[in-house]
Amino acid sequence: MRRLLALALLAACAPAPEPDTRSFALYRAMQTCLADPATAGCTRVDRARGFVVLADDDPAKPRAWLLVPDVEVTGIEDSRALVPPVVAFWRHGWTVGRDLLPGERLALAINSKGGRTQDLLHIHISCLAPEIAGTLAATPVGPGWTTTLTLDGHAYHARRTATLEPSPFLLLRDLPGAREDMAAQSLAVTAAPGGGFLLLAESAPDAEAEEILDETCP
Repeated sequence: MRRLLALALLAACAPAPEPDTRSFALYRAMQTCLADPATAGCTRVDRARGFVVLADDDPAKPRAWLLVPDVEVTGIEDSRALVPPVVAFWRHGWTVGRDLLPGERLALAINSKGGRTQDLLHIHISCLAPEIAGTLAATPVGPGWTTTLTLDGHAYHARRTATLEPSPFLLLRDLPGAREDMAAQSLAVTAAPGGGFLLLAESAPDAEAEEILDETCP
């Protein structure tokens, strides 16, 4: 008994552990929305399709939302992103985004494992930055991952697709090297000039396709 009391005292006096650099705040916010969809910041709760849309609580991102699963799916590298319901989230994100933002500037993005702080898969919904839109408008992009361009100082692969079905997640796996290391992939989707969509992929351990968004969306 004396030894147990001593161990308890030592544990109480031990310094607090270093805070984890990962955060589960987004997961807790998602659970709050499921419990009460009327909670501030809960933009949409769709249990039938398995997702929740939350307003980004960062004051620097006043016109940004996050689409998340209503169950725990870690991120882009999680195999559950390739099967229903998550595999269809880009299509759902685009539909929700068109209700929230101007369609011609709408863009979606997901960051790599190293480029995110939340360990709950989330697709950013906001506007494409104007300078990025200008670059894309001046760059012919075909249906395969053959076009490379520099956006915000980083190298991106680009391809055109007529539809978001079955999923940009699956099309991303066709990018050489992506299938073997999905954790290092970051992906954005925006409207293509003339119709359809552009997929923009950055491959790096800390890739953040969110960087090409303008989350103030003036």
